[in-house]
Formats: sequence, structure tokens, C-alpha cells
Amino acid sequence: MLEHKGSTIPSRHRGKGAGGVSNYSLLPNLSTQTQVQTDTPTKTASSLLEFLISCHKGKEVEPWIVFEIIPEEIQTVWLILEGDKSLYNYVLGKLRFDWSPYTSQFTVRMPTSTYDIFTELVV
Repeated sequence: MLEHKGSTIPSRHRGKGAGGVSNYSLLPNLSTQTQVQTDTPTKTASSLLEFLISCHKGKEVEPWIVFEIIPEEIQTVWLILEGDKSLYNYVLGKLRFDWSPYTSQFTVRMPTSTYDIFTELVV
């Protein structure tokens, strides 16, 4: 078990959810949880982590994928990501995603190299 004292969820995101609310503000607040288990992530959390690692390594993946994942599992994923700064920075800076605690869906949109090339040319 990992004991945590303060919030580690980033306060900003490249995109905003419905109503202009940052997706990060919808993640569980660590300050209300004294212990979060990261030793053995659930199957869903592991699947999401594997997907994020594949994206980071540049592998072509589905252009749109939805993970059904509960807030506690998302919190575990964020804590594990923080242990790998390169992956963590990739997810925050490059990946386009939405998180809804109301539907328990984490959606990754268009993480393809074609889209990355297109956005670099446009910007």
C-alpha cells in the first residue's frame, strides 16, 4: 500500500470537458484518500497502462478507444504513471483524452502518427 499526503493530479489539461471543466478536476482527490493500492493494478487499469505505453512507444493503435474504468482504478493509473516521468509527460502533453467519472469512461482520441503529423503541420 502507498500512503499519500497530497493531490498529485495535474491541474491543467490540453482539452476541456463539457462545460469548460478540466478533466483532471473530475479525478478522485487524493487528499480524501489516505491509502491507494498500486502494488497490483486491476485488469482494466493494466489494460489502460499497456495502451498508454504502446502509444508512447509510437505503435499504431486504434484511433478511438474507450476504457470502462472506475475512479479508484484511474487513481492507481495516475500514481503508476508518476513513477515513469517520460510516460507521464507524454500522457499529459501529447495524448488527447477525456475522463468522465459519471460514466466511468476514459476515452483516448486519435493517438495516431498521421494525426500528430497533421497537427504539427497546421500549427
